Amino acid sequence: MKFLDTTNPTAWVNEGYSKTSNQSENDWSDLNELTRALSSGLPENEYLEAVRTNVNVVAFMRYFTLCNLIDYRETALCGGIGDDYAMYRGAVDRRFQLIPHDFDTILGQGDSPGARRARSGR
Repeated sequence: MKFLDTTNPTAWVNEGYSKTSNQSENDWSDLNELTRALSSGLPENEYLEAVRTNVNVVAFMRYFTLCNLIDYRETALCGGIGDDYAMYRGAVDRRFQLIPHDFDTILGQGDSPGARRARSGR
């Protein structure tokens, strides 16, 4: 995620971002704040607070842990590639949540099986 320091919708769209809810509002301040928190040079204690304010840290940690446990081989955020996920930010809990998708290559299955499948034939 790239911090653009702008709420200009065109700038975000030109960088490849999109919104599928609340499109009529065309408000990108939430994503601007998230990327600011993740990429800022804040002191550690301020950085942690900024991230916790914008991200459900426990849910994100569960996502990354699960990706490792199930040998997730898609081009996804947990593999360092910004693909196969969406994010949601609610009206009550305003922290971003990850919504992963495309689970066809897990547990040694699919078109690019992970290491567990390769080892299981030994």
